[in-house]
Amino acid sequence: MSSKKKKNIDLNSIEYFEKDRQALRNITERFLSQRTVPQSMKLSKKQLAGFARDIEYKADIFLKMSEGKVNSAFSYNVNRLIYRFHTAKSKFPLSPHLRPEIYAKLKRLNELALIMESGKVYKKRQLLEEPEYADISPFLRKRDIFARYFNEGAEPLVRLEDYVYTLNKMSGSFKAVYADERVRRGKRRVFYIHVGKTNSGKTYTSLQKLKEAKRGVYLSPLRLLALEVSDTLNGEGIPCSLITGEEEHIVENASHTASTVELANFRSEYNVAVIDECQMIADPIRGHAWTKAIMNIRADEVCLCTAPEALDILTGLIDGCGDYYTIVHHRRKTPLVVEDKPFKIDDVQNGDALVAFSKAKVNAIGAQLIKKGISVSVLYGALPYKARKQQFENFITGRSSVLVTTDAIGMGVNLPVRRIVFMEAYKFDGRESRPLNSSEIKQIAGRAGRRGKFDTGFVTACGKKELEYIRKGLNAKTQNVKGICVNFPRRILEDENISLKNALAAWARFDVPKPYIKESLQEASDIVDIILNIYNKLKAEKNKMDIFDMAVMPVDLKDPNIKALWLDYVRQRLSGAQELKKPPVRLSRVDDCLSCSKMLDAYYMCSRSWNMSVDHAWLEEQRRKCNEALINGLIDNVESYARRCRLCGRLLEWNEKGDYCAVCREYTGNLK
Repeated sequence: MSSKKKKNIDLNSIEYFEKDRQALRNITERFLSQRTVPQSMKLSKKQLAGFARDIEYKADIFLKMSEGKVNSAFSYNVNRLIYRFHTAKSKFPLSPHLRPEIYAKLKRLNELALIMESGKVYKKRQLLEEPEYADISPFLRKRDIFARYFNEGAEPLVRLEDYVYTLNKMSGSFKAVYADERVRRGKRRVFYIHVGKTNSGKTYTSLQKLKEAKRGVYLSPLRLLALEVSDTLNGEGIPCSLITGEEEHIVENASHTASTVELANFRSEYNVAVIDECQMIADPIRGHAWTKAIMNIRADEVCLCTAPEALDILTGLIDGCGDYYTIVHHRRKTPLVVEDKPFKIDDVQNGDALVAFSKAKVNAIGAQLIKKGISVSVLYGALPYKARKQQFENFITGRSSVLVTTDAIGMGVNLPVRRIVFMEAYKFDGRESRPLNSSEIKQIAGRAGRRGKFDTGFVTACGKKELEYIRKGLNAKTQNVKGICVNFPRRILEDENISLKNALAAWARFDVPKPYIKESLQEASDIVDIILNIYNKLKAEKNKMDIFDMAVMPVDLKDPNIKALWLDYVRQRLSGAQELKKPPVRLSRVDDCLSCSKMLDAYYMCSRSWNMSVDHAWLEEQRRKCNEALINGLIDNVESYARRCRLCGRLLEWNEKGDYCAVCREYTGNLK
């Protein structure tokens, strides 16, 4: 029996994608930077010298071989050599026995092996109709990937053939929607791109045009802003409906609509559309909603409000759609001045907004100010609209003199703030505690100053280092937005040959071309597993579209109460319920009220999304009670966050760690 002869390869003629070579290079660099724990095994100096000579001898042989044609085992043998070398080097004192040039030789061999392995992946890519639409890096993130790569090579790891059908469907769907935006979607639109920093009047100017239109729509990043615009228009005699994920108020014969951007209506036609905070188009979680709105909203005139860093991306997208645009630059009417001295809590003044980055810290700061006899308003993301509005009005009318807030102030109602005080320069972003970036600093600091009341806005920070960091952030050049977020091609789930799990895995491995970036579905992938378990327990018939839509619902699953309620609603739906059970209403504490508000939102959202009946009268009544309880108890709750030293009873600073003041800690010798 004759065996098939392996074909020799000229390394200089190998075709590969540079991004594949870089992905494999990242593996080797991570691996080579690892250090393993030394084992009990010992080698003599003579044995180590022999090992070093063997490594150098084989490296010279492989380099000589690379000058001609090599067989397919070349990269495997090179990688094994590198694997042995770095493993031994991490365990034994090998360096004294090595000649300096060995490192350059091994680096050259590593590059040749990377080219050969990238060439193997390139051949696998040819199974795809669009070879460039595959990203191999997700294949390379498993814990054991280093050893497997050095022992087996890249080809056994990158199982592209498992995803070929789904990736081809994705690339076809992507090209149909995004790769040729010049395919007309109707008559040409005129865009007015209002560009400016925070508090420069870009949204105000756009809303004036919206008010003059016969039919108009405002698309907002926040329910709060949609509610504010709806209230403003209705208050000025312009009938405006409100549509958000959590609530809906349809005004009879309304000519205008205020909506969150995710709920944009692409069937209706408008004279004017306003799309706010368009720099969020690059956000990997929600950015795709801005992309869809800009590409598909049916309006004669579209006003885009954006920070300067997104201008180039937006003009490129509009050009691609074949529409016209005019750029309108806005400048702040009030200068922004960074103070020279760091802030101390005793320096607080009327009109200050103190910014921290958690509800607990906001309440602790508020409590300390209240104990000093200073009236405060508090603002954080979990507060429902009516409670926020009450806090705004207290600050605007002077019933409270200081606002204590999270970064929720950065995107929202313009308030008469004289000075923004950064109480800290770090925030937790859901994954890690990190320094504020320049864009965040500018967004928040820009809220200082109000023309006609505070003609200069001031900025400071609590701590000398923090103040210098904020100053640098304000002066730094903000990086331009470099991506246009595109959404998961939901239509491929209609294909009976594609499972939901496979589709989500393929999406992770789908590589969109620049300047596009993918919608992140990492959290949705985890939720799909939970939903599938419920389906299996109830032996319900699976529907891919339904499961996906449930997995991406904007429900706060980090709150255990909300997660439990939502999972129960999923079970009710799959069990055939026609109406969801009403959530329990507990209003004894502020935290109960906040949780209750989210539960009521989840009840409405799930009922509407699943076409179930909603008891609107009950819902509105419970929301009214919840808001009243919050408004009445909010400040009393803030006061409860005040802490006193366990030894002397002195009021502790808001950021004091432990239960003792500095004086008592020093006196008692480092009490914790």
